[in-house]
Amino acid sequence: MTSILKTDEIQSQNGGAVVKMQTLKHPSASGNNITLASDGSTTIANGTLSAGTIGNNVTVQSSFGVTDRTSLLVEQSGWSLAYQNMFSFNGIMFVSGRCHHATTVPSSNEAMIYINDSDYHPISDFSLNTISHVGDYAQRIDIRDDGYFYIINPVQGGADDTYFTMFNGFYRYA
Repeated sequence: MTSILKTDEIQSQNGGAVVKMQTLKHPSASGNNITLASDGSTTIANGTLSAGTIGNNVTVQSSFGVTDRTSLLVEQSGWSLAYQNMFSFNGIMFVSGRCHHATTVPSSNEAMIYINDSDYHPISDFSLNTISHVGDYAQRIDIRDDGYFYIINPVQGGADDTYFTMFNGFYRYA
């Protein structure tokens, strides 16, 4: 036997609003939409939560976390990478690293690094700040939608022949 109760509000005699149930089901659904367990857990039938706030005590599955993409970075001719990192999360790529160019100052607009997977190329051109290292510096490093990192206006201020730069930033990928 199936009973249907249609109401705008359910209220106990003392004014409290306590409703006890185990499942909620849409009339056209083939199964239960929401199941409430005795331990306080809740199961949503198709696993989709389309709106709302996720609280601090919610555990996120590891497949939803940050993914290390560092292995996609390929140094270009004349450049060496050290301490590089590239991590993706929810369509945002975070990059940082230290590079050096041996024996000569690189030319402006020279390719330093390539991202070896077009799925992680920027959706448009982005610029990164550079960090001075042993007196060498650059105006910026551009990451372009072709997947290359380009150094812009490098200046060698250090005493040796090796050009150093460091970078840190993020960009949106498709």
